[in-house]
Amino acid sequence: MQIEIAEYIHCPRDSKRETELLHRLRQMPEEERYSIVQRLLQQNVGLGLRLATGSLRQKRYFEEILEMGFREGNASTIRPWLECTVPKLGFRKVILLLGNRMDSDPVAVDNALYWMPRFKPQNDPKADLAWNGIKNRQQKIADLTGSMTAGRE
Repeated sequence: MQIEIAEYIHCPRDSKRETELLHRLRQMPEEERYSIVQRLLQQNVGLGLRLATGSLRQKRYFEEILEMGFREGNASTIRPWLECTVPKLGFRKVILLLGNRMDSDPVAVDNALYWMPRFKPQNDPKADLAWNGIKNRQQKIADLTGSMTAGRE
C-alpha cells in the first residue's frame, strides 16, 4: 500500500482525512509506518506526532522521535514531542534518557525538564526518586556552569 504524504502535508489539517490516513497506516507493517511518520515529522510536526501516537507501538520508535524532538525543539516547541513520547515510554524512561543526554546537550534537557512535571505520576515513589535525582544533577551542573535556565520550574 502506497501513501502519498504530499497530499496531507500541504493541506489544512482535517481530522476526518487524518483518521482515514491513520487507518491506512495501521494496515502497514510498523517499519513502513515509522518511515512515513519520519517523513511527516520533517514536514508537518503536528500531523506526524498525531500519527505516531496512533499508529506506532514499538518503544524504540518513540525513543527516536524523542531524539528528533531534542534536535528540532526549543523551550516552547519541545512540549508536543513530550506529549507524544512520555505516555508511550513512561515518565521514568524519559527521565533516564534526559539524564543520558544531560552532559552532551544540557539546554535541550533543561527545555524538556521544564515541561516534565505535568507528566509526573502522582503518589509514585520511583517517579519521585527519578525526578529528584535528575533535578539535583541539573542543579549541580547549573552551579558549576552558572547556567541561567537550570532549575526553573
